[in-house]
Amino acid sequence: MGASSFPDASVRAYLVGYHDRLEALMERVVATCALDNATLLGDAWRAFEVSLRTHIDAEDRIVIPLLGPKNAREARALSSEHRHLRARMSELRTSVEQGALRAEVARSLMDELRAHNRHETDVLHDHFEAVEPPEAQKTVIEALAKSLVPL
Repeated sequence: MGASSFPDASVRAYLVGYHDRLEALMERVVATCALDNATLLGDAWRAFEVSLRTHIDAEDRIVIPLLGPKNAREARALSSEHRHLRARMSELRTSVEQGALRAEVARSLMDELRAHNRHETDVLHDHFEAVEPPEAQKTVIEALAKSLVPL
């Protein structure tokens, strides 16, 4: 999903769209758990993990530094959530590699991801759409689009 997917989008619209696509990848992981096929599960997991890691790395590099000076508390909270998501992915990757990831465990990560996405979207919406001028919003969207995995 490039910036051209949202030519006049707000940061919120861009993030909601990308978050929805990440959630779809995670739903594929959950569905694949029931198939008892380690190869399909591994493929689904890798697509999800690479996309989510790239996404949160880009936010840590581009978005959170812009938020930090104006709302350090929320910047720290989002960074902490990103660290937690990375740790959870590492834990679940081990289960995937062993062909033992259960759907309910994958769903728990999906629930955590949904909660994070809601928090992040609200915080970044409040910041970027209330504080940053439209040109800065467009710059953020373009920078994120260049650094994220096309979904």
